[in-house]
Amino acid sequence: MMSLLKNPWDELFLCKCCTDKLAQIERLRSDEEARSVQPQSATADRLVYFIGGTDGPVKIGSSANPSARLKEVQTGSFRALSILAVCPGGFTQERVYHHRFADDRLHGEWFARTPALEAEIASLSRLNKEQAA
Repeated sequence: MMSLLKNPWDELFLCKCCTDKLAQIERLRSDEEARSVQPQSATADRLVYFIGGTDGPVKIGSSANPSARLKEVQTGSFRALSILAVCPGGFTQERVYHHRFADDRLHGEWFARTPALEAEIASLSRLNKEQAA
């Protein structure tokens, strides 16, 4: 917590609520720093996933375990979702897709289901089926 305060003596003049809040902020800050410095091996085995329903928006993200991520996303969705396609590439490829479909972004990692996005999903689905065979 000291890194948030200019002077170590400042802590003496804070109430318990403020010191607790500063400690929480410091924990969040260190968590963000830890996530931003990810070893290459942590990103190399991540897959880019496309999650969506039979229609409507599509979530483009990355995960080491897309099936587990689907369960997490499904919890917050009123419609049945499935993994529409996956591909290798981790965070780097995810950013490429986010940039490619930037004009179709609805919110965060959710994108409108456009013909271009559907074509990419279909192409990846074919590749996934060929690789599985």
